Amino acid sequence: MSEKIDVTFDFRTDSKGMDPDSASATLRAYHKKLWSKLLPNKEVFSLSYSIDDYLCFQSKNHKIRLSSDWIINTYLHWNFLAEIKKQFQEDKIEEFSKISHSIGGHIIFPVNPIGTSGQTINQKRGTKKEIKDRFDLTLECIRRYYDSKNETNPLGETLIRFDNFFELFKNFKGYCDFFFLQDLVSADYEKVNFLLDFKDFGVTPALPNQNNYLEYMRKSIEFIEARNARILKEFR
Repeated sequence: MSEKIDVTFDFRTDSKGMDPDSASATLRAYHKKLWSKLLPNKEVFSLSYSIDDYLCFQSKNHKIRLSSDWIINTYLHWNFLAEIKKQFQEDKIEEFSKISHSIGGHIIFPVNPIGTSGQTINQKRGTKKEIKDRFDLTLECIRRYYDSKNETNPLGETLIRFDNFFELFKNFKGYCDFFFLQDLVSADYEKVNFLLDFKDFGVTPALPNQNNYLEYMRKSIEFIEARNARILKEFR
C-alpha cells in the first residue's frame, strides 16, 4: 500500500462484497497507519496486526484488540427507508454511500479479550434502541462517560468495561483530537454537534425519518468531508 492516505478511497472496492470493516485490507492498513501515533498520555499507540486479523495495541500496562467500525450509517439498507429511497436520485444515494465508506466514515473500537462475555461497543451501539447505530449519539455517550455528571448513558456499562482503552486519551478532548472528531463537537468540547435534533435519550427518536433524512445526509457528508480534510492535512 502507498504511504499516502487516499481519503477518497471507497473500501467497498476491495472487500469482495463483504463488510469492509472486516474484509478490506486497505481499510485495515489505513487504520494501522493513522492511529499509530502519540497518545495524550504520552504513550505511542503503536498498532500491529494480530493473528486473528484484529489490530492490537500492546504496552507494559495494556493489551487491547481493536476492530474497525463504520460510523456514519446511511441506513439505506434498512427496511424503514424503502419508501424514502424512492425520493432520491440514484447518484445522490450512491454519493452518500461512497463518502460514508471513505476513511472519514470509519473508526476503531476495542473488542473483548478472548474468553470474556458481553457485547462490544460496536455491537451494543448497533442494537441499543436509544442509539440505533448513530455515531453522534455514540459520541454523546462517550462524552458522558468522561464527564463527572451522573447523566443517563445508554452505553455506560459497555464503555466502562473498556476503561483501559479510554484512559489512554485522558479526557473527551483527548479522544476527539486523537480520532479527528473535532467537527462533531463544539469548540469547547462541551457539546456534541448532533446530526439530528436531540434533547435527551428516550425523548428524540434515534433513527432519521422521511422528514429529516436530507438533513441527516447533509450533515453526515459535511462531517465526513471535514474529517477527511483533517486526515489529509496530517498525512498528505
